[in-house]
Amino acid sequence: MDRKLATDVSVRQELKRDPALLIASATLAQRVSPDRVEQVVDREVDRLQKAVPSKAEMDRAKHQVRSWDRYEHDGVTFQGILLSTLEALVGWDAGEGLLSKVDRVRPDRVRAVARKYLVPEHRSVVRFHAQEAEP
Repeated sequence: MDRKLATDVSVRQELKRDPALLIASATLAQRVSPDRVEQVVDREVDRLQKAVPSKAEMDRAKHQVRSWDRYEHDGVTFQGILLSTLEALVGWDAGEGLLSKVDRVRPDRVRAVARKYLVPEHRSVVRFHAQEAEP
């Protein structure tokens, strides 16, 4: 995301059942229209639907997942949260082999998933506008 448009951007997959499997959020820079940022996100989704990600993009994404896995397993609190969440969704051992599964993801599958799931009928947009409290 262009720093002139947003001061913070994140895209994450949450451990939930559909809806809300993928969440993108942005904190807009001053005087930036939410419509403008939404257009940039739409262009990125369009790019994912039309072309496969580059090897560099795939490597970066896989590295991020490995880093997340190491960070989140560094403590029993999150391990307990993760195990209980997985148990509620599919089974406590669903995370076994996650990294090997991620390593097998191919660029053409990323495009196929974007075409199937990142479509307008599966999309919800929420705009939150914070206001300063009155004195």
